[in-house]
Amino acid sequence: MTGHTREACPELVLLGQIILLLRTERRMPQAVLARRAMLSESTVQRLEYGQLRPRRSTLVWVANALDPDCAAMIREVLIAAAGGAGALADDGTWAARRRDAAGRLMASGQVPLPSGIERRIEAHRQAAELSRRAFAIMDRPGGLDNARQLDLALCLMEQSDEARKAAGPGSISVGEGRYRVLHW
Repeated sequence: MTGHTREACPELVLLGQIILLLRTERRMPQAVLARRAMLSESTVQRLEYGQLRPRRSTLVWVANALDPDCAAMIREVLIAAAGGAGALADDGTWAARRRDAAGRLMASGQVPLPSGIERRIEAHRQAAELSRRAFAIMDRPGGLDNARQLDLALCLMEQSDEARKAAGPGSISVGEGRYRVLHW
């Protein structure tokens, strides 16, 4: 059986119970899980009631939405509860479309990232802001002629460099189930 059904599918009831348990443990309404996992609320309901055989990509995003720091472990539990990878519905082209949408939603903060990645992104933002402030000081009329302003700009640039070093490599690419760091 693949796809949708109005009746609960016995082999999918366990999957639904696990999703419901993980969601309620986190005091997360279905609407929040749906938004974070890029699903409709009715899809979350059908998953929880065992009425929908999920795609692998659906379980990947549900796991990430439930707990981005433990997404890999949750994903494996959900796949096993669904009957294993062979029992899942075919992703077809859906995974690529969801991946494209995920990039936009992660960039806007609508889909959660693991806390370690969020901290690195915030550190990079702070470093960029410190650099911006330093250049703004130097761009002021007479900014390059004023030793006090140059000292302040230098201090900001040093803080920016320290923040960049603490943040780690420059850009982060998020893929299904794993995070790859790309240097610039």
